[in-house]
Amino acid sequence: MMCSFQVFEESGIEHQYEMPQALDPEMYNSDLFFVGDRSIFGNGNSKTIVDLGDSVGVIGKLVSASNMKSQKDVPEINDGSSRIGGSSSSGSSSSSSSHRSSVGSSADSTSNDPYRKWWFKAVYESGKKFEHQTIEQSILTYFSDFRCLYTSSLPHNLRFNPNDKGNITMMASLDHSVWFHSKVDASEWMLYEMESGRASCGRGHVTGRVFSKSGVLVATVAQEGLLRVTKSNKKVVPKIIKSNPAQLL
Repeated sequence: MMCSFQVFEESGIEHQYEMPQALDPEMYNSDLFFVGDRSIFGNGNSKTIVDLGDSVGVIGKLVSASNMKSQKDVPEINDGSSRIGGSSSSGSSSSSSSHRSSVGSSADSTSNDPYRKWWFKAVYESGKKFEHQTIEQSILTYFSDFRCLYTSSLPHNLRFNPNDKGNITMMASLDHSVWFHSKVDASEWMLYEMESGRASCGRGHVTGRVFSKSGVLVATVAQEGLLRVTKSNKKVVPKIIKSNPAQLL
């Protein structure tokens, strides 16, 4: 684990990736939730660097057409009231069906693209917030491991099943790094964009970007992890992933 903490200051240069399009987190079902029974920082442990004196959980929502609460409630793409991220130019399609496909069909659970978007935020047992950035950043660091490595398995349609040939028998993070670019409020919704550009030699590599709900890129993540797959009679055919270069808007 490597984390790049810093004192935030004015800069003579600044740019960032545009936040990807996604509907409001309220439009999606929760696919992860825990709080109370599990404490991120091991409360009461004298070895804990930051003792919150409270349990901190997480609620997460996959940005996926199949994970939406109701298809009929999807606003039109030119209705910006419930869409976050990206630009809403007048040339965009105004049909609901077009909007449904634009909110992340490549992140759909039925897609094999090594790409996904995930809304998440902290849930505090007492409902309080923490004022110190070190705590907020530590919480984000912990959450950034969730769903990350699994992105590498998506092009191969694999699931974790130790007893099934051709599926994943072991998955573990080996290296995990986080760089903070702006202040973090872990109690507010953040959009986690993850993509995997390479998997080989039993390992997967994933990069991620974490955006605040207002569209600020607050952190960048990189992870390499172990992906052991049981041998099968099928020949492994390398897959090619299309990549788009960065472009100034």
